[in-house]
Amino acid sequence: MAKFSIFISVFTAGALAASLPALAATGDAPGAAKITPAQARQIALTAQSGQIMDSALETGGGVRYSFDILSAANGTTREVEVDANTGAILENSITTDLPAAPANKRAPRSM
Repeated sequence: MAKFSIFISVFTAGALAASLPALAATGDAPGAAKITPAQARQIALTAQSGQIMDSALETGGGVRYSFDILSAANGTTREVEVDANTGAILENSITTDLPAAPANKRAPRSM
């Protein structure tokens, strides 16, 4: 099964947040997300406080939102995955994909 991802930068999250539920409702998106991007962001930030540096809606093995969150407490980057149907936390782990940096010296990645 092919993996399909929609990357959402911090700057375009608002525009895509409005369009993703509409795509899922019409069946045009691969998999149906019952949780909105805004709800998923809130769930992820409740599980791990910090600044969202990158996010994506991923399919393949289930529909889920993935967030890279920079922790203000210790400067580590954590990957938090939220099930797009139930809102359950699927993963909350330190990631090595992004280098850790102090929050005041690191800008969100843009696409």
